[in-house]
Amino acid sequence: KADPIINRLLETEGMSRLLNLLELLQVLATANDVEAICSEEYALDFNEAQLGRIKIVYDFMIKNFKKEVSVKEVADLFNISEAAFYKFIKKQTKKTYTQIINEFRINYATKLLMNTDKSISQICFESGYNNVSYFNRKFREIMNQTPANFNNNYLVNTKASQSS
Repeated sequence: KADPIINRLLETEGMSRLLNLLELLQVLATANDVEAICSEEYALDFNEAQLGRIKIVYDFMIKNFKKEVSVKEVADLFNISEAAFYKFIKKQTKKTYTQIINEFRINYATKLLMNTDKSISQICFESGYNNVSYFNRKFREIMNQTPANFNNNYLVNTKASQSS
């Protein structure tokens, strides 16, 4: 039921686009057959102090994910041991530090695949990996497809949307 509205939304401008958007939001808000698009781990409850600490961790990761960062460096931000940091990050995010870093790197790699003509090996190294095989394995683990398949699918979908 939402597909035709989305198509109209993409084809219109100005006030018509706004009206189509409102219609789409109404359809989505009243739909009975819904499927969650994110997992429960993204809806975790945090108190303010925990949010502050997690923000420090994520800010640090955002600035440093392209290089090799030891857990000790991150743990030192809080003056805690590596073991305490592992426990903290796992408790707060339900993920390991390595999983989070890999997600940052793969997210960055997908942006490069969509917006540049760089080779997969260039993207691998630019995303913070130093091994193409490991990069491919982690990409597939997170994105359920290889970087090459992702790139091909993106190009096919981009060309299809441009020709419509």
